[in-house]
Amino acid sequence: DAAMAASAFATLTGTLVLARSPIFRRPGGRPTTARTRGLGPLLIPGFVAVLVCVASLGVAFGAVSVTVPAFASQHAGSGGQSLAGVLLAVWGLGSGIGGFGYGALRITAPLSRQFSWLLAAVTVSTALLAVMPGPLALGAALAIGGITIAPTLTVYTAIVGRIVPAGMRNEANMWLATVPIAANSAGGAVAGLIVDHPDTVPWSFGFAAAVIAASVLVAARPSSPIKRADSVSASAEIGRAHV
Repeated sequence: DAAMAASAFATLTGTLVLARSPIFRRPGGRPTTARTRGLGPLLIPGFVAVLVCVASLGVAFGAVSVTVPAFASQHAGSGGQSLAGVLLAVWGLGSGIGGFGYGALRITAPLSRQFSWLLAAVTVSTALLAVMPGPLALGAALAIGGITIAPTLTVYTAIVGRIVPAGMRNEANMWLATVPIAANSAGGAVAGLIVDHPDTVPWSFGFAAAVIAASVLVAARPSSPIKRADSVSASAEIGRAHV
C-alpha cells in the first residue's frame, strides 16, 4: 500500500509540475493543413516501422520486469521480493542517468542512425543479463544496461515528432503510449510462462534480447522506412530554415 501511495504521489506531483511549465503556455506552432483521416499517422511513411520497434522494446521490458523477480527468488528465497525491488530500482536509476547524460550531449548523427545504435546497445545489454551469475552481477548489468533505455525512448519520440505532421501528433502520441503498454503486458505474460522452471530464467532474458534484436533489423537496414522518412523530414527542415 505504501509503495502504491508513493507511486501515485510521485505521478501526481510530476504531472502538476509539468502542467505548470511555461512551455505549455506558449502559443502553438504554425498551423497545418494536415489533419487525421482514416488511419491517420499509420499511413505516414516510417511511423509503423517505429511502432514495431517500440513494441519490441515494450515486450522486452515487460519480460525483464517479470524475469528479474524470478531471478531474485531463485537466489534469495524468501527475500526475493525485496531484492527484486532493489534490482528493478537500479535498472530505473540507470535509465535516469542515461537520460540526463544523453540530454547533455550534442550528437550530430542522424536520429535514425542513433536509434539503430541505441537499439543494438539495448539488445547487447539485455542479452548480458542471461549470463549474470548472481544478484550483485545482475544489479551491475541492469544499472549499466539501463543507461541505454531513456535515450532510446527519447530518440524514437523525436523521430515521430519529425516525421508526423503537427495535425496528427496527438494521435501519433496515443499510439506511442498505447503500444508499449500492450506489448509490455504481452512480454510479461510470455516471460511468466518461461520462468515457471528455475533453469529457464536465463532463457527469459534471452527472449527479451531476441525481440529487441529483431527491431534492430527493422531500424538499421539501409532501406529502412525510418531512415527514409527521417532523411526526408530533415531535408524539409533544412529547406524551411533557408526560406
